[in-house]
Amino acid sequence: MPYFQQLPGRSRVWFGTGYSGDGVGPSRMGGRILASLVLGEDDEWSNCAFTQPPRGWLPPEPFRFLGGQVVKHAMISKERAENDGRTPGSVVGALSRLDPTTWV
Repeated sequence: MPYFQQLPGRSRVWFGTGYSGDGVGPSRMGGRILASLVLGEDDEWSNCAFTQPPRGWLPPEPFRFLGGQVVKHAMISKERAENDGRTPGSVVGALSRLDPTTWV
């Protein structure tokens, strides 16, 4: 999951990292978050959950990579089903909701 912060000890350096490669959605969101942080705004973007490093435990590699691939393929299957006018299966639907870019 992406997160955005100020580089410790460097007041003029802000960064965003943790992108999963999903494209335009996270980049647009990241731009809004970084702009709010840099400008010192106190708004929904500067106070969102993505302004803190991810908490919790992530599995070690290669399990993390495999999990990401499962979610990616579920998202592709869901989009194909919807484009064909079909309802995606419940497992595919649940897995595709794990994509953090859909939470914005």
